[in-house]
Amino acid sequence: MAFKMTFKPKDLSKKLDKYQAKSIRFVSYRSVEDLGRKLRDVNIPQRYEKLFIAPVEFTLKSIFLKDYDNKAKIDFNTIDDKSLGNPPAFYLYPVIGGGSNDVYETRFAQWLKANRYMKRNQFPVANLAYKEMMKKGANNRLASYIYANTQRALRKTDAKQLKYNSQGPEIQDARVFAMKDSFPKKAKKKQNRYQPGIYRVKANQGKKGAIIPLFKFITPKPTVRRKTITFYDIIIQETAKELPLIFERNLKKYGM
Repeated sequence: MAFKMTFKPKDLSKKLDKYQAKSIRFVSYRSVEDLGRKLRDVNIPQRYEKLFIAPVEFTLKSIFLKDYDNKAKIDFNTIDDKSLGNPPAFYLYPVIGGGSNDVYETRFAQWLKANRYMKRNQFPVANLAYKEMMKKGANNRLASYIYANTQRALRKTDAKQLKYNSQGPEIQDARVFAMKDSFPKKAKKKQNRYQPGIYRVKANQGKKGAIIPLFKFITPKPTVRRKTITFYDIIIQETAKELPLIFERNLKKYGM
């Protein structure tokens, strides 16, 4: 999810021989810098808004630039820092990266596997039908705090900090457990078994209580539908549209 662009002012100065070569170089450097900022702040976010359904601010502001002093060269990069959460470079790559379309494994999925709550070939899918607990955020996706609350609930249950009849408004207020395989194994009919997943115990539902799925574990890892356009295409198209205008404006302003 990166793109390197190099502008060659020496080739251009031969065609614009009425201008000093030095001023053509400066106009080229300035134009590449202006182009980078314009694409980063305006054009690419606008394309993402049309390309994706309700993209979050983190996605819209996921481009960062690397420029080179006194060189008509610039790199367009996508944030890939895992310390900031689920990095855009990872979740955008299957859709517009032009490579594998395997869905990005989120930090939540990685945590489940690292703590042996889920098998390596499984993937967690939220049970959005459980509206009482699985709340959506402003972007109509599962609220980010749901993942953290589920992690807290699993840890509290493992530490035996919750009783069987513990209840409350948050996920971590009741016992939550994960099952890697369908259960109970004694059930003779397949339809009488629960799927692998993460379940929350809901007390006061009869003598035995009830369990409700928060997440189901599916196999194999899902894929996403690729867009018909790639990150590379977006940069090329927007550059072709903007660079001539930017260069002409700077030539009038700085050309000698």
